[in-house]
Amino acid sequence: MKLIRLMVAVAAMTALCLLTGCGVKPQPINPAQIAAIACPQVNLVHSQLVVLNTALQADPATAAVGKQAQAQLDAIHPIVTAVCNGAAAAPAVSLASLQALVTTGLPALGHLASTLPLPPAQE
Repeated sequence: MKLIRLMVAVAAMTALCLLTGCGVKPQPINPAQIAAIACPQVNLVHSQLVVLNTALQADPATAAVGKQAQAQLDAIHPIVTAVCNGAAAAPAVSLASLQALVTTGLPALGHLASTLPLPPAQE
């Protein structure tokens, strides 16, 4: 009889432990947290493309490509800065600025990287 009571008590405790996590709602991530996760990589790619573009513009053979790339970089710079400018951007980061970064900034950086005249070894 004591064994049955002990088994029922263990089963009840196990069920209670398993059900405690069921009522926890996932917390949404706010835009500043998303920016904190994405911005280190976005800033790295952006700064590397700026440096590479400076080298392209300095070489007469690739100056035309560098000029086109500079126009793209100038267009996306405000978007990247608005989201990824550290503490200065943090209060202003919103879903709209993140959406602009995702729909405009990231594709432009990707397109810019894919159009650069790199030898196959560097691609």
